[in-house]
Amino acid sequence: MIAENEFRLGRTCPTKILHARAGLARADEDDSFADWMRKETGKFRVVARYLFRDAVAVSPDTPEIAMEETLEHLAAGEPVADAVLATDQARCRVDAIEPDGAVLRLYTFIPKAVDLEKHRFGLEFTSQSGRLRREWREHLELAAFRVWVARQLCPQHRIVPLIVVPVTDVPCSVEGLHERFEKCDGRWQINDLRDVDEALGLLRIISVARECEQLVGAVAVQIEALNRFLAVPGDPEIGYQCKKCEFRVAGKESGFERCWGNLAKVRPHMFALTYLYFVQDPDGRPVADRLAREGRVSLWDIPREQIVGEHAARQHMQLAGTECGRELLMPELADALSGIVYPLRCLDIETLRSWLPAHGGQHVNELVCFEFSVHTRMAPGGPLEHVGWLNTERSDPNRRFLAALRATLGDSGTVCVWTQYEQVSFAELLGELIGRGVEGEDFEWLRRFLASGRCLDLHDICFRHHFHPKMGGRTSIKSVLPALWSVNTPVKRQAPYSEFPPDLDPYACLKESGTVSDGCLAMEGYLDVIGSDSEKSRAAREALERYCRVDTLAMFYVLDYWAWRLAGGRETGTTAGQGGTAS
Repeated sequence: MIAENEFRLGRTCPTKILHARAGLARADEDDSFADWMRKETGKFRVVARYLFRDAVAVSPDTPEIAMEETLEHLAAGEPVADAVLATDQARCRVDAIEPDGAVLRLYTFIPKAVDLEKHRFGLEFTSQSGRLRREWREHLELAAFRVWVARQLCPQHRIVPLIVVPVTDVPCSVEGLHERFEKCDGRWQINDLRDVDEALGLLRIISVARECEQLVGAVAVQIEALNRFLAVPGDPEIGYQCKKCEFRVAGKESGFERCWGNLAKVRPHMFALTYLYFVQDPDGRPVADRLAREGRVSLWDIPREQIVGEHAARQHMQLAGTECGRELLMPELADALSGIVYPLRCLDIETLRSWLPAHGGQHVNELVCFEFSVHTRMAPGGPLEHVGWLNTERSDPNRRFLAALRATLGDSGTVCVWTQYEQVSFAELLGELIGRGVEGEDFEWLRRFLASGRCLDLHDICFRHHFHPKMGGRTSIKSVLPALWSVNTPVKRQAPYSEFPPDLDPYACLKESGTVSDGCLAMEGYLDVIGSDSEKSRAAREALERYCRVDTLAMFYVLDYWAWRLAGGRETGTTAGQGGTAS
């Protein structure tokens, strides 16, 4: 018998079910993003459950007892919450079931926002061609799985699948809904029932009968195939899809190593190559699939003549730098930096999205711009000045954020960012202001800023022109800074970088202190900042200000490091870094 969670795992690889049954560690168990999503889901489910106040909750002790109780209540015409349905082939737990004569309505709770306007035109779940949208397919397959099980168990009933989802079209009128939730004995609950109706107003029930009907046949085939596999497990099919396997965990018994055997220990592994997926064979499949079958999975086994396309230059740079064990700075780096105009600024922003609006007047998943950090150098070689802004008021911060940002960035000078996230967020903020009819000087400044070309993406420059062996295939600022910090350079001995230990980069210092060290933890911290617990709010403010400041300091460190290298700077002494540049 295949369980619902196993079906979801087995969609991409049936061997994952064996790893789960063996209790092997998962990479997302200690991941801050996965933890954030678990909390979001838990809060959503407790709200959605209030749509079915009269539903009877079945015993959670064993699936067998739970199913007996489910069928007894359904036979009595009673709605059931967390219902269990099972056949000899599959078992599922349905969030809620309502019997209505010969009809069984199955409700699946999905914490993914729906745009009702798009849904009215039939474009939320499917494209104009009628194909199911990729971002909804997994959720709809889960609903279809439940439909299939219910049809096998209750063939005399007509099964109607519905989903409970948050919708983006309804503003929230209550401030601080997040504070109304608390976790007790591992389960989320609402501590102030007066706000239940407000939260429920953000949800809708939508029929997905047509969409599920497209999937039920394929789901039935997959259930049969997974059960055959579990009866007589075959050898795992290894290939590119294993690169992001949930069971690829360093330092623990690994499902990845079970599947790959000694091939998992090859160093450097082909999976280290950035954008490996785009190195493909003539049949359009990743070359990693063929190399895995052939047992040739070293980075050096990747055929270089097949490395073509928009990412090829970076891939060849990574291979060359890894092979010689040296840092590479391309000659074009100086040209890429030559257009910098002073005052020079590095900018980082922190934002929040949640199905549960953090502030009154906001919508589900609406962008909340709650913090920025700006380091400024007024002239070449000058000292760094820092300005930070963090919202501490219990109301929508976006317009205050924009006013403070305008005052800090002004109308001149280059503004460095790492990736395009700031520009994308500002464009979304501009659209939000337009939608609300907001005008004024701040609005006009943002419009001019987005069109000015003042932003310089340091990630793009790094990706195209700089490689350090310690970066490997990663070019996020949280990978680049530690790589460059490992080099013995006089830059680290200059203020303000000298406030950090020379052998411990700023991000490592944040992690060691147990404070905010990534974007998901920053979102958690912001909810504490605007919360009613004054002590937690104070600690969260300090942690967020320290974290965001490190992000812009890291960008300036990269700029100063590049300037040092381009001026002929050479590493002295013995450290973990590699010296040398490419000409």
